[in-house]
Amino acid sequence: MSWALRSHKRCGKKLIGESIDWCQKWPQEWEGKTGLVILVDILAHELTFSYSRPWRQVTTYNGTPILSLEHLRDMWQTSCQESKSAKEDGNKDPTFARLELKGDRDIVLEVQAAIEAESEVLKRHQIPKASHISPRNPRYN
Repeated sequence: MSWALRSHKRCGKKLIGESIDWCQKWPQEWEGKTGLVILVDILAHELTFSYSRPWRQVTTYNGTPILSLEHLRDMWQTSCQESKSAKEDGNKDPTFARLELKGDRDIVLEVQAAIEAESEVLKRHQIPKASHISPRNPRYN
């Protein structure tokens, strides 16, 4: 976690401690993870109306431990594809995505509703792309 994020006044002491503990671990202790995934903010929309849990570590996605931000994005994209396929096949049962937060209640979203809300949320918050993860700096690999 960058110094700017750690020193942000909304970032709790517990999260700062967890990020420092993480940075002090040896790579063999990382359990296959390449970093912590932190939910910094939840963008406003009807779908996320009752959720206000910023600055929480996201630990699992639908029960699968999250290894990196890229891993979480890939699992989300897989859920989107599965939901679209189910809809095309005539399956009317909704598909849900569950984000488990460390030390807080889970966030549960209906996948198809989130897909439909995505363009509106991006436009409202002036975000150009739904996903962009910068490649790793080769000097630090």
